[in-house]
Amino acid sequence: MKILMAGCAALLMLAGCASPGTAPALQVPVTGKINPTRVQVTPPKAAIQAAKASLLTAIDAQGVEFDTLFGTAANAAGDDLAVCGFARRDEQQGALYFAHYNGELLLWDEAAPHGTSTENQFLAMICSYR
Repeated sequence: MKILMAGCAALLMLAGCASPGTAPALQVPVTGKINPTRVQVTPPKAAIQAAKASLLTAIDAQGVEFDTLFGTAANAAGDDLAVCGFARRDEQQGALYFAHYNGELLLWDEAAPHGTSTENQFLAMICSYR
C-alpha cells in the first residue's frame, strides 16, 4: 500500500512540474518511401486550388501560408491523385499536414503520434511515394 501511495505521489509531483500553456513538441509525420505503390506527380492547378479551398474551409484561414503542394498517384498518369502538403500559420513552420483525396480533406492528427491513428496512417500511405 505504501508503494502504491508513493507511486501516486511521484506522479502528482511530476504532473505539477509541467509548465501550463506550453505546447507539446510538434511531431512531423514521416513522408517518402512508405508506400512504394505510389509515385510523385505534378497536380493540376485546379486540384491544388481545391486542396487549398478544402483546408481553408476546415480551419481559420487568417495568416495561413502554404508550402509547395505536391501530388501522389497510383501511376505517372495521375490516376488516384492525392494533393498533399504543409501549411503554416504565423511562426509555426509546417504545423498543418494535410491531403485532399477523393474530394475529402485529411488533416494530420497531431495529438496522436504518427501511425497511431487511422488518419495519420492513411495520410502516410497516400502522401508517400517511391
